[in-house]
Amino acid sequence: KDENGNPFKTERAASKAREAAIIKEHLEQAQKPKQKRMTLSEVYEEYCLTGRLGKAYGTTRKQDSLWNNHLSKAFGSRLIDSISVSEVVDYLSKLYYQEGKAYRYVESFLKMFYLLFGQAYSRNYSVSRMSRNATEGFKDYKALYEMGVNLIFLNEPLINTSVFDSTRNNLLN
Repeated sequence: KDENGNPFKTERAASKAREAAIIKEHLEQAQKPKQKRMTLSEVYEEYCLTGRLGKAYGTTRKQDSLWNNHLSKAFGSRLIDSISVSEVVDYLSKLYYQEGKAYRYVESFLKMFYLLFGQAYSRNYSVSRMSRNATEGFKDYKALYEMGVNLIFLNEPLINTSVFDSTRNNLLN
């Protein structure tokens, strides 16, 4: 369809429009600023300076504790775009299943990951995708879903947990 939503009259017109759209997309991609690659430590430091202004003292203290005592050792020196969801799931699973940590405690780690990846995403830093391929992505999604994690995808809201749940419930009813 053309820019007004009308169907093209000929195949040639559709083909020309497609070529123009591809060229336009390439030009837009070339003009976009390159994404900056940062370590998780750098993202955390920036978050401390700009992302948690106005947070309660207890909140910042807990975040500092989680970071200093756990996350910085495990992930601090890693580039944020090299950390996969599988690694986060494995880390959280280890805390919960192997070390026997309480669910709420493990959930606080998940919230920290959300904060840090959200900080990186909002600043247009390079962040990792859910996975490298569809099979791994589905496996990760399913594992997180079964753990009761409410997944929210900024670029693909149709696969958010809430949308998935309502679709599933509508199909089953």
